[in-house]
Amino acid sequence: MNSHKMKVIFVTQNKLMHYRIPIFSIVNAQENIELTLAHCEKRVNLPDMQEIILERKKIGPFYWFKNLKKTCKGYDVIICHTYLENFSIQRMLLTWGKKHKIILFGPGVRCSTAPGHNYDSPSKLEGLKEFFYKKADALVFYSSYPIEKHAKYGVPREKMFVANNTVKIIKNDYSPTQVRDQFLFVGTLYKTKGLDKLLSAYAEACKQCPDIYKLTIVGDGDIPYYKQMASDLQIEGKVEFTGGIYDAEPLSEHFMKSVLCLSPNQAGLTVLISFGYGVPFVTSTDALTGGERLNVIEGQTGFYCDTQESITQIMIDSYKNPEKYREIGKNAHDYYWNSRTPEIMAQGFVDAINYVTNK
Repeated sequence: MNSHKMKVIFVTQNKLMHYRIPIFSIVNAQENIELTLAHCEKRVNLPDMQEIILERKKIGPFYWFKNLKKTCKGYDVIICHTYLENFSIQRMLLTWGKKHKIILFGPGVRCSTAPGHNYDSPSKLEGLKEFFYKKADALVFYSSYPIEKHAKYGVPREKMFVANNTVKIIKNDYSPTQVRDQFLFVGTLYKTKGLDKLLSAYAEACKQCPDIYKLTIVGDGDIPYYKQMASDLQIEGKVEFTGGIYDAEPLSEHFMKSVLCLSPNQAGLTVLISFGYGVPFVTSTDALTGGERLNVIEGQTGFYCDTQESITQIMIDSYKNPEKYREIGKNAHDYYWNSRTPEIMAQGFVDAINYVTNK
């Protein structure tokens, strides 16, 4: 191990996501690492890390940073999001190898909200991605899933690391006696997330089981559209729209009262928040994801429901068999606190940094 502090810079061409900051604080707290965060939006004023605002330029679908080489001067390690449409990152991978160690961070496979871009769907740029992956000194993925894929293409296994994508939540103990009397949806109210399907499934559950738990929908978006839909389905009295909730405390209270968290078409970081509060997660096998969906283990931490009918049935079953779902909630809670905490995610970065600096 090098005795001096490694100067490390994290570079993203987007804004610095608030949920990443606690992870990076843990990385920065290591004795041998001094971390700087560089991004392209408004200053966040980080309490314990240096912050640099980058200037991003765009032409067509491509980007580059102004003065990135100058910005990175003096740093031992550069961690950057895998934006291969960014000329500055391409250039860095091709020509900076002798002066800096370069780590690429990302999902490791194709994933986006665009139609046909489902998790690990084929891409014409696969060969280009493998070329640049081989140029990097290390790779850090959101999950372990991509490692096998890239190993087959000849990327050395020892330079691939996992920082399982997660988010910091309020520490809590799982209580089997906690009153849980609602279903929960959390997220921006986009039509692509399958909220129409969820409301229709819930309406059918109410017909078959009139005393079933209420449905709480947390998020900003087209609330009037969904309120009208709830009214048309004659369930407006059983559906609560809270609007967006961004403070951890009130959001945690909603999770702690929930039997299931349901999101038919998307499974992002809400999966991990849900588990951390002991709530099984319900989604579909082809839900949009950065890999977080892979944490849903059928019948153990959550459920895959690919049809409206199956969502209805899981709601009814959870109402009729509360003990079964408390057990699954406990499994989900243990899964988060034993293997998906911010400390564990941060360790993936630390291991990659130590690997490249000791090479």
